[in-house]
Amino acid sequence: MENYGDDKREDEFHSLSSNGVGSSDSPFFKIITAAAFILILSVCGYLSYTHYRINNTITSVVKSVKSNNLNSSVYLVKVKTGALHDKYYYDGLRQNMVANIKDAFGYYPETVTLSKNEFLVLTSSYVSGDKINAAISKKPSIDFRKPVETPENYEQQWSSPVISGHDIESVEIRKDDGGYLIITVNFNSIGSRKFEDITSEQTGKQLGIFIENEFISAPIVREKISTGRADISSSEPADEQFEIMANRLKAAYTSSPVSVEVKRVDEK
Repeated sequence: MENYGDDKREDEFHSLSSNGVGSSDSPFFKIITAAAFILILSVCGYLSYTHYRINNTITSVVKSVKSNNLNSSVYLVKVKTGALHDKYYYDGLRQNMVANIKDAFGYYPETVTLSKNEFLVLTSSYVSGDKINAAISKKPSIDFRKPVETPENYEQQWSSPVISGHDIESVEIRKDDGGYLIITVNFNSIGSRKFEDITSEQTGKQLGIFIENEFISAPIVREKISTGRADISSSEPADEQFEIMANRLKAAYTSSPVSVEVKRVDEK
C-alpha cells in the first residue's frame, strides 16, 4: 500500500532543510549574520577608540610635564585581577597607592584615570616601578580595641589592637535603605574566634574600631557575635572620607589575586 501522507511530510522536511531557518539562503540566517558582523565591528571600533584615547591622554600628560619643565616622572599602571570588580574597587587600589606613596615619600602623587583599571601616576622624583607596586599592595590597617580605664574629663584611651588586619579575610561595602555606607568585615577562622571571644567579653561595653590608626566609632556590644563578620556604618549618608576608606579596604582585603604592571612612559 502506498503512503502518500509520509511522502508529503518528507517533501515538507526537504523544503525546510533547503529554504528554512537552518539554510544559509534563508532571510533569518542572513539577518543574524549581518547583526553579528555589525556587533563585531562595533566592538572593534570601541576598542580602537579606547586605545586611541588612552594613548592620546598619555602623550598629552607627558608633553605637559616636559613643556613645563616639571620635575616629575610619569608611570602607567595597569591592574589585573582574577575576578570582575566595579570601579570602586579600582578606585580603592589607586587611593591605597596614593596614600602609601605619601607615607613613604612625603607627598601625594598626581594621578590621571585612563580606564577602570589603568591610570597614570606623576611622582615628583624618581620612584622605581617596584616601589609603586609595593605601594599598591600595602594594606591599610583596620583593628578593634578595648577601652581602658580613663580619668574623668580625659579623652577615652584604648588598648593595643585585639583584632587586626591579619585576622581579616575580605571586606564588602554596601548602602542601607537610609543611604548610610556599611563596611562588612569578614574574618578568617582565627579572626572569627577572636571576635567571638572579644564580643562575649565586651557585652554591654564599647569596642573601638580604628582604620589607619584613626578612631572611627565605638559601638556598644549587645551580645556575643559568632557569625564571623562585623558591620561598620558611616556616621552620615554622604561621608566622602568614609567612602574613600571603604573603597581602600575593599580593594586591599579582596580574595582575588592582583597583579600590577608598572611602566615609565616619559622616557624615550
